[in-house]
Amino acid sequence: MNPVNRRTFLGASGARLVILPGGAAQAAASERVRVAVIGVRGRGSDHAQMFARNPASEVVALCDVDDAAFLRSLVKGSKQLREPAAKLTRRLAPKAALRDLGMLRLELGGRAAVETTRRKSMALLCFLATRPRLAATRDEALEALWPEFNPVTGGNSLHQAIYYLRRIFDPDYREGISATYLRFDGEVVSIDERLVESDSGRCWQLLHRTTAQDLDATEQIVEMYHGRFAIDFMYEEWSTDYRETLHAAVLGRAEAAMAISLAAGDMERAIRLGTAMLAVDPSADSIELALLRAYKASDRPAAAGEQYAHYASTLRDQLGVEPPPLDAI
Repeated sequence: MNPVNRRTFLGASGARLVILPGGAAQAAASERVRVAVIGVRGRGSDHAQMFARNPASEVVALCDVDDAAFLRSLVKGSKQLREPAAKLTRRLAPKAALRDLGMLRLELGGRAAVETTRRKSMALLCFLATRPRLAATRDEALEALWPEFNPVTGGNSLHQAIYYLRRIFDPDYREGISATYLRFDGEVVSIDERLVESDSGRCWQLLHRTTAQDLDATEQIVEMYHGRFAIDFMYEEWSTDYRETLHAAVLGRAEAAMAISLAAGDMERAIRLGTAMLAVDPSADSIELALLRAYKASDRPAAAGEQYAHYASTLRDQLGVEPPPLDAI
């Protein structure tokens, strides 16, 4: 039997050689043909297996947008398909969103990932969201989340949390094939920021990239700030500084933007910002005072009177001071 070479392979398979611009694809006859298979169900699967077994070809890419899980099952019968299948499953992986402002939830591809999630697994995800570059060492994670355990017990708990989280992202998780939402090399655990985005992280990015003069950006920040960071873990030490720092930054930005809006006569924007922030933090007296002024300036006496009653009650009950008259505000 004659050995298979590049020419006989091309002739037998009916493949076409595509010449890339600049002559990049002009190859020697001894080169293996690099193959991309589009559609890997049915006959496409047989074709991929055939090309993978043929010494004259090299499968460099697979494409099947319908079902990344099927690609993972495909590699069981062919080691040669492992790398291209892994690349494609990662590319097709749905983006995850950690809704960590207000009530905590995790979304995958725009939908809730699970109805209930183990508390420590979600704590690990939120803890990593507070970290620079979304990463922490093994010891930092153990100290923050399992301080009561010895290193062995804590390490086991960390591994369990990682195991469970990976299967929330991908119920059929397989090492080396599935998308790397959560990475752990034995020393450092991290979130893949290309696949996982947190609301608190987006909020910080907008705060750092814009100023109070950018009123549209400020409204966007206030709109996404549904509540304080990870209130499910309100009393966890690792969350306190991050939560309070972010809250103070958002309050400060909203207050500055309200002052700018009041000075420019844009009462509607000032009212929108004020009511949104008070829904999150009713005790923000500086925001409430600015909102009172916006109601008065826009000739809304009923709204101003109702807001003043709450403002006066807060000053008397919580601070023990008498509020100024409404006309003086």
